[in-house]
Amino acid sequence: MKNKKKVLILLASIIAVSVIILAGTKIAKNSLQNNTASSSSQSGIINDNNATAKEDKEKKESENKENAVNDSNNSKENTEKASAEKDAEAKKEEASESKKSAAVNNNLDKKSAKSSSSANAAVEKKQEAASPKTQNSEVKPEPAPPTTEPVKVEKPNFTIVDDVHQKTFISKTVEFDGSKSLEDYTKEFAGGSGAYFNNGYVVKMFNLKEKSAGTFSGWVYYVNGVKPGYGMRDCYPKKGDKIVWKFVSNGLKN
Repeated sequence: MKNKKKVLILLASIIAVSVIILAGTKIAKNSLQNNTASSSSQSGIINDNNATAKEDKEKKESENKENAVNDSNNSKENTEKASAEKDAEAKKEEASESKKSAAVNNNLDKKSAKSSSSANAAVEKKQEAASPKTQNSEVKPEPAPPTTEPVKVEKPNFTIVDDVHQKTFISKTVEFDGSKSLEDYTKEFAGGSGAYFNNGYVVKMFNLKEKSAGTFSGWVYYVNGVKPGYGMRDCYPKKGDKIVWKFVSNGLKN
């Protein structure tokens, strides 16, 4: 009997503990559900608040943009209005200045017209007063202008040319009087060109040396177009003579 009582007491305690556990489990479950619901409701409230703040922010930004656009438009209109007013004032000033200048020009034209008419009247009076005298006086013929003789251009009578390469080194007018030899004139005018003379014979002038353009090339001179048969020491040019020195490729033929 004692054993049965113990068993019954044990079963009863087990059952009581189980009931307590089940009850505690239900209570915890309910509390969890309540917490979850409250947290979800709080998150919904937060989300609603965030959405409202975002909308308010966007609304403020759009309002600021509209205000900025309106301000810019107003400033633009104000500047355009100010410029238009300045242009109108400038046009008024130009019109007034043009009127003033026109008035000044009219006054000047009137004065110039009066002065010109008075001057013309004075000239006419002088002409009328002088006309009887001119009719009685004899008209003197004007003197003929002095005749000018054409200036004589003297042609060069002393030239030094390169007949091989068609070059002219000296071309001038010299007053020959028969007192100096051709050698004197040649040394005077061509001596500074590196000329070399040997016993009345020209070996080199203007960097052109005998036999440099052929075996018989060299310098020859002509008096009035004729090659004389004597050297330049024996040639004394006189007035009217024409002397020409030539560097030729064949002095025997030329």
